[in-house]
Amino acid sequence: MSLYKEFSSLLPYLQSVRKLENYLSFDVSFPNTWKLPKKYVDEEKVMEQPTKIENHRFFSFVSGDCMDSRNAKFDWKSIS
Repeated sequence: MSLYKEFSSLLPYLQSVRKLENYLSFDVSFPNTWKLPKKYVDEEKVMEQPTKIENHRFFSFVSGDCMDSRNAKFDWKSIS
């Protein structure tokens, strides 16, 4: 599967991707009605940020450079 195809479903929500030392930070904006599934999201690696987008929540997800997270796959559709 191509990287574009993996990220294409995120494009409406993706605000930015940043490299911070050995981490990647994915900044996303979701509608207020969406919940973060605790089953899939490590709350220590997610930070909610203030947003100016009405009826949305803004989150930063952080992923470190380790073997387990490189092979992890997240089903983004499961959070809507």
